[in-house]
Amino acid sequence: MIGLGNPPREYDGTRHNVGMMAAEYIARQEGLRFRAGKGRYFYGQNARYLVVIPTTYMNESGVAVREAVDHFGLAPEEIVVLLDDVNLPFGTLRLRPRGSDGGHRGLASVLYHLATDAVPRLRIGVGRDPEVPLRVYVLSPFSPEEREQLPEILHRVYQGLEVLRTQGMDQAMNLLNRRKGA
Repeated sequence: MIGLGNPPREYDGTRHNVGMMAAEYIARQEGLRFRAGKGRYFYGQNARYLVVIPTTYMNESGVAVREAVDHFGLAPEEIVVLLDDVNLPFGTLRLRPRGSDGGHRGLASVLYHLATDAVPRLRIGVGRDPEVPLRVYVLSPFSPEEREQLPEILHRVYQGLEVLRTQGMDQAMNLLNRRKGA
């Protein structure tokens, strides 16, 4: 899986970095240590997971993803891109095996550099405040209430990816794509 975000420390804990946060959470759960890849990414790997974190800015994520996919000999449909989504309510998860970028520039870069829309992706809802410009909103930190809920959301991402790994896309979509509280 590949967690999208922005690399400088100033973006830690921002909504736009929730994909990277999810990847780091999974790495911690699996006891993975990150090391530099042969390109613009870090990775951690065990027998169950390969977790990649690009070191490029979000809008250039596809460059690092292409380098990692090529280095590890993966097909685009064998990865899962973890990313934020302002069009989903906070904490809502949406797994899809393919599709458009939905206006997300990081995912657009990935689809462009892999030359396909058949890239599985798990969107993590960060909500939207219509009173705040989009760029400001996604680069702002989570509220204290949201930060309290993040561990549970990241754990649901981990559980869903474990179902994907062991039972396949349909089962994982059935688990993850339910409405919150359903």
